[in-house]
Amino acid sequence: MDKMKIVYVTKYALTSGIHKERVRETMFPNMVATVGEWNTSYHKPDWHDTEVEARARAAVMIKKKIASIQKQLDRLKGLDAATMPITDKTKPKKNRGLTIGPE
Repeated sequence: MDKMKIVYVTKYALTSGIHKERVRETMFPNMVATVGEWNTSYHKPDWHDTEVEARARAAVMIKKKIASIQKQLDRLKGLDAATMPITDKTKPKKNRGLTIGPE
């Protein structure tokens, strides 16, 4: 029978936290599968053998997400509605050689 173990899943760390799961090892060293009603598999780096590793990974995920949001915020702060270009979508598109239906 497959070897069972407890792992810490960080896949959902930014939404619902770190999950402690009972899993079985698979023939692939970087993959584990859950046991129970719903079969789910996790791949590295979404699961960890220790809580310390999982918390370290979650810290990295948080740092990357903050950087991403900061970049988006900086871009949004640079926008100006008064000078923003307006794209005219009311004109029909040019036929690029594609025909749909009878002409």
